[in-house]
Amino acid sequence: MAKNITIKEDFSLPSEGRIYGKTFNPDVTLRSMTVEDEMKRLSPSKNPYKNMSEIIESCITSEKLPISVYDLCIGDYTYLLHKLRVVTYGANYPIRYMCPKCGSIENDTLI
Repeated sequence: MAKNITIKEDFSLPSEGRIYGKTFNPDVTLRSMTVEDEMKRLSPSKNPYKNMSEIIESCITSEKLPISVYDLCIGDYTYLLHKLRVVTYGANYPIRYMCPKCGSIENDTLI
């Protein structure tokens, strides 16, 4: 892991760590993705959910969670996935998509 992390933020899991049998500290610090993380994210895979879980785990700079990100409830996983996007790309993320029916191309911003 890089020693000179310039972008990182603190978050708290929506579940507050209460739904996993034994309550744990829900506070997580995430760093932005590296080029290596981006390459892994964009690589073809039969297990993209597992790959993203591994990327999220590698981006946690605080104390590691007592369970794998892969085993988190979908709400906590989605929350961390979204927060990783925010830390890496910023709060506003421009996207471009095509309508599958008419083929028109639209531009938008995810907030």
